[in-house]
Amino acid sequence: MKNDLIPLEKLYEDLGPSFFNNCKTITSASKSPLIDYSLNAKDISELIINIIKKTPFTEDKEIRIMNKSFLKSLDLENDKEKKEESSDKFQMEWNIDNFYKVYKKEIDAINPKDIFNYLDNPKLVIKDKKKI
Repeated sequence: MKNDLIPLEKLYEDLGPSFFNNCKTITSASKSPLIDYSLNAKDISELIINIIKKTPFTEDKEIRIMNKSFLKSLDLENDKEKKEESSDKFQMEWNIDNFYKVYKKEIDAINPKDIFNYLDNPKLVIKDKKKI
């Protein structure tokens, strides 16, 4: 059954910063029976790699529709301004503080050295050092 679950880092990769912006959304997702919300050093490193690769993040209409659908599946309403109908693209930043607030216990239990070991990864190519 665990293999059928949506990995948390994949959810963040697909939904982008909008998912991070609301602690209630993150908390509700972590209680969903469809999502594998367990975190380990590899998951955190994948999340870091994704954030570095996608900073700034450009949110378009398709991503807004995916977010809206996901929020509906959690029985949540998007309390942000309704921009789903717009075809405009928006630059967004990741709200790491919200993520940390929700997963503080799990993150603090992980040895940072283990995270850094996973960051020694060919997928992590930093072209712009300002992104760090």
